[in-house]
Amino acid sequence: MIEKKKKIEPATGQLLSVPMLDGSLGLAQVAFANKIDKKTYAVALAFFPIKAETVDELLKKTKFENLKLPFAIVTPSSTPIEDGEVNLIGAAGVEYENVDVSSRLKGAYQWFDGRQRPWRFIFDMYYGLYPWDAFHNKNWMDELLLAGHDKPLTARLKKDFSLEELEKLGLHI
Repeated sequence: MIEKKKKIEPATGQLLSVPMLDGSLGLAQVAFANKIDKKTYAVALAFFPIKAETVDELLKKTKFENLKLPFAIVTPSSTPIEDGEVNLIGAAGVEYENVDVSSRLKGAYQWFDGRQRPWRFIFDMYYGLYPWDAFHNKNWMDELLLAGHDKPLTARLKKDFSLEELEKLGLHI
């Protein structure tokens, strides 16, 4: 019998571990959550440059890292929290120095910057596990970066991957 992942009801401030392609974890936070109806939420996720191999290590790093400077915030185009694709590991205040989340919530559903975006590969792109320029808009990740963040040294472009690596990721040149 296949075990179902635990579904989480989104709440502002929740800290989440996000699995990456290599099995490591990234730290995200629910920057904004609003229940729209019985089963629907408007959510914005903040992504931090914190990576660990285990949840315990991620929590230890979280205590010492600055949670005031996320490198990106998006309204996910799917429901990773509600679907159990990420794991709830704690909670912390939402007080960012480089972005005012509430001023960038737009539209009836209060999406960050007025639109939904893919979220799944943000950490993988940031840490060089997935090409930085893999999407149709080659500058997509550059455009997501918030004030105080430049493209990280860990980022790799498609040309930096072998053909075998690209095939494993389901990408073509």
